[in-house]
Amino acid sequence: MRSKDAANNVATSTDYTFTTLAPAITTPPVIGEVTVRVKAEPKTLNVKSKGKWVQVQVLFPEGYDARDVALSSVKLNNTLSPEKVKVKAKKDKKHDDDDEDEDDNDRESALNLKFSRSALIGLLNGGATATSTASSVVKEIVISGTVGGKTFGGATTIRIVGNGDLPDGTLLRSSDGSEVYVILNGKKRHIPTARAFEQMGYIWGKIMVVPGAVIDAYAGDVLMRAEGSPAVYIISGGKKRHVTDPSVFEAQGLDWDDIAVVKKNELDHYAAVSAITLVRASDDKKVYFISGGKKQWVPSESAFNKRKFKWEDIVIIDESELVKYQEGSQLD
Repeated sequence: MRSKDAANNVATSTDYTFTTLAPAITTPPVIGEVTVRVKAEPKTLNVKSKGKWVQVQVLFPEGYDARDVALSSVKLNNTLSPEKVKVKAKKDKKHDDDDEDEDDNDRESALNLKFSRSALIGLLNGGATATSTASSVVKEIVISGTVGGKTFGGATTIRIVGNGDLPDGTLLRSSDGSEVYVILNGKKRHIPTARAFEQMGYIWGKIMVVPGAVIDAYAGDVLMRAEGSPAVYIISGGKKRHVTDPSVFEAQGLDWDDIAVVKKNELDHYAAVSAITLVRASDDKKVYFISGGKKQWVPSESAFNKRKFKWEDIVIIDESELVKYQEGSQLD
């Protein structure tokens, strides 16, 4: 790739190769008598990561209750049993006048399952070890079991990222985006600002422009601490949030060994979020206001602006963290 900067200096990048990804399956198959929706977190597994869990949520259709599931029957790909199970009961409907404002997901009964990360990777790799995957592949996972005497099933996909796809220090930008990443230890690290890019000594002409799928295939550095400091931060949406409760790690399937140790001046480039007040899940556009330990849905832009909220204050978190907050009243 040849590029030219504002001063007409021409640069030529090193030659790189990559393998395109197989298309993801977007329509889950109908399995058994009851079709369920399945969501996995994280959606990408990097074999270098040492996280302990993969969390899978199973959402049941109207008329079925997760409390009626025979838990011993629940399997992933007819083989793997969950190591931890949490049952979410169906939320009662509000009065008819409020039905149109209620989120349909709140009325769904669900199973929240935790599977051993290493066991899942081994299963999807056909019994191979987690470190033997050489490239990025998309694998289907199927969750099945019985509910109320009937069989159920549903599917989703997980991407597994292998070692050595791109060398450390590679700079990447998606062809349809402006965010720049650097590959370090087999992971992508978001460079939050142009100033940070330049102060870290990177060169604009060496940025590779690649399809978004290539960048999506890499797990991101989401845990950081500065050299000589024990304070750990979650990096999300270009901001850092101090983690004071160790239980957050287990709740999100994170691991202490995944913490990236960086120079203090690098961590300083991320704006700090002292307290969470506005959040949304990484795979959902709904914004919530956190108050008194409860989450309150902000249903419209007018409701958002009425309270003089700022869009840049929204913190993107995993759904597993969002569900820890109790439901509060909807903001008008």
